Amino acid sequence: MGKRTKEALFYVNQLSGSQVISYKDLGLMMSPKISPRAVGSVMRSFPEESDWWRVIAQDGSLPTVKEMNTKFARQKSKLEEAGVVFENDTVLPRFFVDIDNLELLSLKMQETEPIE
Repeated sequence: MGKRTKEALFYVNQLSGSQVISYKDLGLMMSPKISPRAVGSVMRSFPEESDWWRVIAQDGSLPTVKEMNTKFARQKSKLEEAGVVFENDTVLPRFFVDIDNLELLSLKMQETEPIE
């Protein structure tokens, strides 16, 4: 697993309960920062058992909503199981994590467990 994948997983693993993060915000947290599209590329290396389903588009839509395929159904199901509420197939804004708080938490954790 590459450095970028480990870093992205580190941030996604900080999410809990019904929290989600956008591709854009996850990219802004990376060092150096990367685009939302690059985040999607990095996530292709995520293990299947990871919480990949917590990463969604900034507008609250699921990235595969247009296709209505199996991945969309799995992601929506996992989000609903976590307590996320949808309106017209869009995650409500209150479920997005405050990345300022997430960055503070990740900085504290990196002091004891640096990402390599």
